[in-house]
Amino acid sequence: MANYTRSTDPATGREILSYPDGSRKWGDNGYWINGPTDPKFNPVLADPLGMLQRRNELSRQIAREAVDEGAGLDPSQWGTGEGWRKIIVKTVQVYLQSKNLRGMGEVLGKLGSVTGYLSNETEKGSDPYSDEAKAIANAAALLNLLKELQPEAVEGKVIE
Repeated sequence: MANYTRSTDPATGREILSYPDGSRKWGDNGYWINGPTDPKFNPVLADPLGMLQRRNELSRQIAREAVDEGAGLDPSQWGTGEGWRKIIVKTVQVYLQSKNLRGMGEVLGKLGSVTGYLSNETEKGSDPYSDEAKAIANAAALLNLLKELQPEAVEGKVIE
């Protein structure tokens, strides 16, 4: 016995096979119309916000490990935040030695938001002395420093 029910699409007259989990497909060619709509068969439907948060956290973790790998850390130290610290130190050194500051702050900001170190969201009861909080404070101080170091043009001359 088949585990689907047959019906006809009133608009096209084509046969539709409907399954108990809510998925449907065309009877003539077997192409799926939609996947499961019952939450017990589709974990995304069961907890969509939780799945989104899980995907974002996995993405951040992979980005943090990539930062640590790119910073040349030993694999046993990946995910510790030490790579982000090295990047901030290197960026500050480049800023202080460079005469062209344009774009460096944008790169640091993008990298910080991708890895999750910089965020507009604040958690209640977070520890202000944690490594992550210190890294965020360092990055914010660096961005403020960069705003002060921006060259100005006065009567066609650049003042640094």
